[in-house]
Amino acid sequence: MTVKAVLWKQRIKKDGTAHVRISVYRDRKRQYYPTGIYVSPTNWSTQDQKVIGLPKHLKDQYNLKIAEIKARYLSHLATGAAADEMEKKSDDGSLLQFLDLYIDEIEKGLHPISKGTARNYKSLRTRLRQYRKQRVLKDILYSDISMNWYMDYYNFIKEIGGGITGFSNHIKIVKKVLKVAHLRDLHQNMIYKHPEFIQIKKAPGSKVYLSEQEIAFIEEVDLDSFPHLAVERDRFLISYYFIMRYSDSRQIAMQHILVTEHGPTYAYTAQKTGIYCMVPISSKANQLLQDREYQFSGGSNQKSNGKIKEIGMLAGITQIVNQDGLKAPKQHFDKRTHLTTTAKRYR
Repeated sequence: MTVKAVLWKQRIKKDGTAHVRISVYRDRKRQYYPTGIYVSPTNWSTQDQKVIGLPKHLKDQYNLKIAEIKARYLSHLATGAAADEMEKKSDDGSLLQFLDLYIDEIEKGLHPISKGTARNYKSLRTRLRQYRKQRVLKDILYSDISMNWYMDYYNFIKEIGGGITGFSNHIKIVKKVLKVAHLRDLHQNMIYKHPEFIQIKKAPGSKVYLSEQEIAFIEEVDLDSFPHLAVERDRFLISYYFIMRYSDSRQIAMQHILVTEHGPTYAYTAQKTGIYCMVPISSKANQLLQDREYQFSGGSNQKSNGKIKEIGMLAGITQIVNQDGLKAPKQHFDKRTHLTTTAKRYR
């Protein structure tokens, strides 16, 4: 009886990687079982049965997983049981461990995922770890993911103060991770295809917008006594003038300014969508760029949302509005609950 790791070169993916499989030879019969690990042939040592030539943390993680799987098969087969009996339990694998692995692959550039989207994967991992701790679980397995889990995770997000948008973003990524793990033969749980295992989308027309007059109030409000709010007000306004998201406003730099036949233009690639944008620089935007010396970084999105509420209050934006059953002054609704500007209508 022999158990070893081999690279399945008979099927090379479009990205040039192949599946590392476990080869089990017993009673003159050879069978192959999945590990969920894909590497390039140049990053595989046939003699050592190990991954080579990758960043140390990723290489070590791959090799540790391969060694653990080999050890499990050896231990299982030593009892006289068939390898197929062990394979039937594949849904007991750890979703959290695979998420760790997939995030490492993203950071290495093995998947066409932007930095902004990669942060969403890490956010999901943080929340799943919190969920595991709060629900007193040893792990979160593929077999744990069900419609019951879906509803319980929704309740968990509400318990910690999260909203529908955050929950929906997490479900979108859970579906993607489950699909990838299934394609790698790591489980047979098809819940990600269930018609009710979906993102929850807000009803059309539920967003609260600032009017042009209210934008003018924000532009004109005196914040000399609140310098920390003045900085955030200017970042908010530059986002409005350039029709950009929060994450892009933090990356503003002088080198992105172009001189075109239509005048000075700000050109950038949106982090979230990867779309290349060119926006004319108005006199107001140019004044802000000069005043702040192109520095709009610092702080977090959450802290910015809180400051925008304060600015809205100081600017006198107190109109009572309704959104998703909640009645409150308009300045109460921050960007997490879709406080947005008129410019965002045209994204």
